[in-house]
Amino acid sequence: MKRVLAIDIGGTNIKYGIVNECLELEKNFSVKTPAQRAGKTEALLKEIISQFPDVYGIGFSIAAGYDQQTQRAVSISRSVPDLGEIDFNALGNGLKVAVENDVNSFALAELHAGNAKGLSNVAVVVIGTSIGGGVIINGQLFSGKKGNAGEFGATLLQDYEVSPFVGAEAGCRGLLTKVNRISDDRYSLIEEFYNLNDLAIQSVIRKNNRQISAMIGSIIAVLGPERVLIGGPITKEAGYLEEQIENLNQIEPEYLEFCDIMRCKHTDKGALIGIASKLIRDEFLHRDKV
Repeated sequence: MKRVLAIDIGGTNIKYGIVNECLELEKNFSVKTPAQRAGKTEALLKEIISQFPDVYGIGFSIAAGYDQQTQRAVSISRSVPDLGEIDFNALGNGLKVAVENDVNSFALAELHAGNAKGLSNVAVVVIGTSIGGGVIINGQLFSGKKGNAGEFGATLLQDYEVSPFVGAEAGCRGLLTKVNRISDDRYSLIEEFYNLNDLAIQSVIRKNNRQISAMIGSIIAVLGPERVLIGGPITKEAGYLEEQIENLNQIEPEYLEFCDIMRCKHTDKGALIGIASKLIRDEFLHRDKV
């Protein structure tokens, strides 16, 4: 059975693991992302790769877009500027290599081994520090010209407190900022206040969630997906999914006549499975043609 080394490079941690051709994550690890601008990220990646000499290929999920033509990272997260200096194909040292945006990788995991399996048109929304997204059209990942399609968090708002971009305004960092403005900077995690019986805080949360609902409504109107999948730690809060569905019903019931809303199957390891699936499915297609 062939195995792939999957590496997910984020601003806080680099997660990596071995995924087999059944898209099962057999083992996984995590290390802190090195300080940037010192060449340490590439050195760490080389060290990780050296530990797995017998893999079929290497998949890199990155916090950036990836231009498949120029084979360079674009639209790079400010937290990992080193990505712009890395030649991922060279790191493969002759092995098969795949590179994809992290949320696109997440979408691939849902398409091939998750709650989008068997569907043709799906939007994946991941609510983390900001808001990212992936788009599946006709059963294929749609990456756009520069590998950064599906950046739903870049949707503009007219009514905002933190940022005109919905990802910065309504993502976890934006929500935390807004709640701390009325709470004397008391909180460091959303879990500390999300279910508090505090009318002012709950008012902020409800407005925040309506902003995300409006974004999802726009996604449905523009893309016409069969399903919208939502993921990220906040979506596990009790009643979160039901609130989004109720908000969409209040905005426009027609949105949900042809599209349903579900949680993603995969959690924080989804990007590893997704980027591995890109290599593994290419191998299966190659076998079928031989």
